[in-house]
Amino acid sequence: MATGIVIPCNQSTPIYESRFTSLRDYQLAVDGHIEAIDLDMPAATVFANDESKILGLPLNRRATLLWWLSTPTFRHRDVICGNAVIVGQPDSEGETQSIPQDLRALLLDRAKYRVEVQTAGETERWAGNQLVFEDYFEAANWGLSLWDRWTLVTRVRVVDA
Repeated sequence: MATGIVIPCNQSTPIYESRFTSLRDYQLAVDGHIEAIDLDMPAATVFANDESKILGLPLNRRATLLWWLSTPTFRHRDVICGNAVIVGQPDSEGETQSIPQDLRALLLDRAKYRVEVQTAGETERWAGNQLVFEDYFEAANWGLSLWDRWTLVTRVRVVDA
């Protein structure tokens, strides 16, 4: 059994924690067959509907922002549509693990967020300002927008304020 966070595509529906005991639980959460999308940083997996674009499911802006922050290769190249579930990456035997505790806490337990960036030539240091957001996904959107405008930015992350 794994614990994950469901990210509904309807932005007015809050994200929420759920337990998953079988493949069927994931399929019910995403309304169909699942595909796994591995995130780089933090190490996690997003399950989404494998046929979401074919079925014309709506854009899941929040899941897409999380994916683009984590795995910049897909930024502005692909999106996640329909409901999504974020869990931990599989173990050495291929079993899905629960969402990492630090990611769970960041998404569900925090009330204020800041954006930090790395710039060209700075591989170890993260820099930020005092701008504070009350929603993780607002912060992610602002950070990704900053990345688009400021060519020196090489990575963006959202942290607890």
